[in-house]
Amino acid sequence: MKKFIVNESGKTCELIIFEKYEHTYPKNEFKRIGKLIDFREIDRNGFDIHSNVHSGFEPEKWVEDKFKNNINSRNRLELDFEKIKSLVINIYKKHNSLFLCNFMRIFIYPWETEPKKSDMDGVAAFSPFKNTIHIWINPKNSKWRKVVEETIFHEQSHAYLYNHNKIYLNWDKHSILHNWMISEGLAENYAESVTSGYVLKGKFKHKWFGFTKKECQDIFKNLGQKIKMKQTDENYREMNSIMFGSDKYKKLTGYAIGYWIVSDYMTKNNVDIKSAHHKSFNEILKGSGWLKSI
Repeated sequence: MKKFIVNESGKTCELIIFEKYEHTYPKNEFKRIGKLIDFREIDRNGFDIHSNVHSGFEPEKWVEDKFKNNINSRNRLELDFEKIKSLVINIYKKHNSLFLCNFMRIFIYPWETEPKKSDMDGVAAFSPFKNTIHIWINPKNSKWRKVVEETIFHEQSHAYLYNHNKIYLNWDKHSILHNWMISEGLAENYAESVTSGYVLKGKFKHKWFGFTKKECQDIFKNLGQKIKMKQTDENYREMNSIMFGSDKYKKLTGYAIGYWIVSDYMTKNNVDIKSAHHKSFNEILKGSGWLKSI
């Protein structure tokens, strides 16, 4: 594990990079990581993120599984610390004024289990806590360099919202489908505002993840009252299928719906993306005009 601090015009990033895994068995490797970065339960509202290094994850089984599922000793990979450091420094120099968080802590690990037919382009990520991002990179996938830039800004949106958004501060209570959509919609619009969406939007000017606004509006209308679905053991699979895709829904359907809802809200109310991060999710949903269709 190596650390590096990026300081650029008042913005700071603490990079913590695990260049390679050292244990054959994922369980043992997770224990090693756990000794280096904290997974203990904390007061998530009062915790001083600047003075204390913490993973931001709670000590739960799904967290351990998330880490173990990215480790495969039969496909041992090693990250290039200098290359990643240089890339992050360049991102901070290029986009400094557009960062939402004045301080960021980014953990980076090898991704040894990316499927051969994966469409993730070598990058997986998650933000579990304020100002904190975890990124897994498959260095064998040449597309990771382009994708990681958008990923950093997408996840930074989540990391920023953990500081003040009531839904993020109590996600278990507010884990409702339309909140999840708006959460991802804010992240997608923010990433696009910085990088122009050159990876996720591709060559289609009027689409996002392959969806036009009209297509998303039709799906949203057909979902009807399902948009109020709360995340329970019973509903989790259906919510996941809507957000990420399934036999019934195209890939990232929920993300695309969220993107267009937030985009419409900002356009109709003359709100920029940073200001939108300080609006309530209910205000965004109502102000988008999308509720009129159901």
